[in-house]
Amino acid sequence: NRLSSTADHRWWKPFKKLPETLATLLLFDLKWLHLVSRVLLVCLREEVLPEPDIICHLTNTRQSDCLQWWSHWMLFTLTGVFPDRSKMYSAADQSEVLSALRGLDVDGRPLPAPPRRIILLMSVLEDTVTLTEGG
Repeated sequence: NRLSSTADHRWWKPFKKLPETLATLLLFDLKWLHLVSRVLLVCLREEVLPEPDIICHLTNTRQSDCLQWWSHWMLFTLTGVFPDRSKMYSAADQSEVLSALRGLDVDGRPLPAPPRRIILLMSVLEDTVTLTEGG
């Protein structure tokens, strides 16, 4: 909605000066974005780190610390990337989905390949059997 709506050219106004209906729309939009991002984070965690107890035992850390580290790593890895839609729609597995992610160069043009941090994530997941594959 934010990409297609001009809100009668009111997006630039301070929140308190927006009409009540537009302010309500923004609040629900923000809540929806938060909910979707939380679901995405949980799905990613289940795929990448299905059993954090093993890592916690090997690193002698608490589960909350391990998950906080993982969340920060995912945030860094996924910030600023976007899907190449033509490649995303034809992706058949996890590695093809990750290969479809792109960043921008200094001039704002899409990169021809995934950023290095996505390639690192792909190498971590390379031999991992995911939950959707019966792992």
